[in-house]
Amino acid sequence: MSSDLRREIEVPPYAVVVNAQEEWRPRTQQVIVLEGYRATAIIMRLDGNPVSGAAAAYRIGVGDIFGDLQAALKDCEQRARDAIKERFPS
Repeated sequence: MSSDLRREIEVPPYAVVVNAQEEWRPRTQQVIVLEGYRATAIIMRLDGNPVSGAAAAYRIGVGDIFGDLQAALKDCEQRARDAIKERFPS
């Protein structure tokens, strides 16, 4: 996977790893086109302690499709920051 599809950030005391993936859609039986990008994230503590309760990590699910890779990464990063601010809603 290209490193362009991955972003690692620190939001002390947490580390966030955002991974994007390409979304391909068939246009015809012979032609498949890149529709855009979606991203997910994993939030862990920098010190290795559980994130919440006994959970070692918190997962941010797949987001919307964005035509631009950077927009997909930015959206998921913001969703991760919101989850941290909201104390990892279930």
